[in-house]
Amino acid sequence: MQELLISVVITVYNKEKYIEECILSIINQTYQNLEILVINDGSTDKSLELIKLYEKKDNRIKIICTNNQGCSNARNVGINNFTGEYLIFIDGDDVCMPNMIKSMYSSLTNYNADICVCNVLRINGDEVITQAHENDYYICLDEYGKNDYIRNFFFNKKHAYSIWNRMFSRKVIAESKIYFRDFEAIYPEDLLFNLEILLFSKSVTWINEPLYMHFIREAGLTKGYRKNIVYRYLNCCETFRSVLIQNKLYEEMKSSFFYIVRHLTLCSFISLLRNNNANLFQFANEIKKIYTWEFVRESFIRDESNNKWRKLIVRLIQKNKIFAASVFMYILFNFKIDFVKIK
Repeated sequence: MQELLISVVITVYNKEKYIEECILSIINQTYQNLEILVINDGSTDKSLELIKLYEKKDNRIKIICTNNQGCSNARNVGINNFTGEYLIFIDGDDVCMPNMIKSMYSSLTNYNADICVCNVLRINGDEVITQAHENDYYICLDEYGKNDYIRNFFFNKKHAYSIWNRMFSRKVIAESKIYFRDFEAIYPEDLLFNLEILLFSKSVTWINEPLYMHFIREAGLTKGYRKNIVYRYLNCCETFRSVLIQNKLYEEMKSSFFYIVRHLTLCSFISLLRNNNANLFQFANEIKKIYTWEFVRESFIRDESNNKWRKLIVRLIQKNKIFAASVFMYILFNFKIDFVKIK
């Protein structure tokens, strides 16, 4: 059987220290029928110069240069220009295992699925964290239910909802007509893209193997966009609700929507606590502001988490004991106790 063309979109902004290793990990894949689109997002270092050296050596590489508008715009340029039957997105400072593309392609074609997800190695200095699930999966979303899929897979800590450990079929990209949202207005934009495309997908496969290496860099993109991150979380929820309403899926997916709101609201609390300038009283006041959003209040009516700390926080918020919840989260955070994880 002829191997179909797979498009790899690599987004690059000032990655001169890492881009060569990233490109080599794609060039040396065991699956060779590739279109490699490198989107240079206005780099001011030697990234473009290095990429051009590889473009001369490998005719599968195509460079597209844009003005610096962020990773969402760079990925959208990739969506508008890819020609393969399948598509994956890679960050320019990460690395793929040699068999990543072949394994994901085989999984997708064996099951005629729309999306394939693989395990991830998160590398932070000397620390290596495996984000993994225990088995290979094939999930027919019409039978399993998209509500259950979101609850059981999307927010289980083992299953990263990032974009770079997924392969998408051209069919689902074309039918959904979805693009990445503005990174400065919405966070996490990867999550929103994955949720939106899920609405148009019929099946998903999961591979029980860490095929993608994600490096946590001190100068990563997210460091530069901490401003207004809480409201970018809430904008993500608001936008997803609008998408559900537009596609007449809100009533059907309401339980999943509130599940997402609850989770992202708790993530926003963590973001506030990470702000070194915030004291307890400022933190409590910010939570009060967040709780004025109607869908946030509705989302805290119930919580299915098995995390006892999270359940207690939700209970306090349900009773409108915002300051007590703030104090409790403040203490847990300072003792490095995770109150966001679901299990």
